[in-house]
Amino acid sequence: MWNIYLKRLSFIIFSRRTLTTINNNNNNIIIDNIIKRLTINYKKELDQLQINENENTIERIQYLKKILQTMKLREKLLQDIDETKTLSNENNDDDDISQMATDELVRLRTNLNSIDNEILEHILPEAPADNDDAELEVTTGVGGQEAMLFAKELFQMYTNYANFRKWSFEIVEYDKTDIGGLRQGKAFINGLDVFKSLKYECGVHRVQRVPQTEKSGRIHTSTVTVAVLPQPKDIKIELPAKDLIAEPIRSRGPGGQHVNKSESGCRLTHLPTGRKSL
Repeated sequence: MWNIYLKRLSFIIFSRRTLTTINNNNNNIIIDNIIKRLTINYKKELDQLQINENENTIERIQYLKKILQTMKLREKLLQDIDETKTLSNENNDDDDISQMATDELVRLRTNLNSIDNEILEHILPEAPADNDDAELEVTTGVGGQEAMLFAKELFQMYTNYANFRKWSFEIVEYDKTDIGGLRQGKAFINGLDVFKSLKYECGVHRVQRVPQTEKSGRIHTSTVTVAVLPQPKDIKIELPAKDLIAEPIRSRGPGGQHVNKSESGCRLTHLPTGRKSL
């Protein structure tokens, strides 16, 4: 049930950001109702967790406190919007106050959209790889030397962005050209929400401009390919018990009768691959 509400909420907020719809007021009412229901449920869950607070519930409690605080801020914004509308309606004859109210409404609604987006990020489930680190590859595409210069600029942009986010940026490959361009660059990026922040950078990036080497002033098109691959922090491997055989074996080498008679070793065999480990 809640998954349906969350999907509907995300669609409405996205539509409100990107489209001008006739039913905007209806959308706002739906958003308000969904968030009110979420607030009630989150408060109940928080009260129950705080009764039996322990190490396993601390993270969830902090999450609930943060999102409830954001929802409270949203409620305050809605009150401010209503008060500003009332002020505007009561002073239609005063151009100065009316203009001030209009400007304030624009600011408040912008803040409301930001709050809605923040709530959406909190309540929607994350993709499995969103918390992973990332491997970044920048490769020159079409455009010759100009494309290589563009690749260098892009790689430098990602370097600066990583520094701004306080991520670790380890360059493992940097194939530069004679004129200072870049054929291919690769880096490992570690930090908070790295893959989540960079995953949409994947694809072909294009620039249209007059190259530094162009004498006649013609515009050239150059492309660069960017790949962002997730790098899991913890790799979990699950081996079904039915695929494994553990056999006791006798030790080898010097050791007298104890070695020959005692099964003091163990051999583990993985049936699908036939690999063995002692």
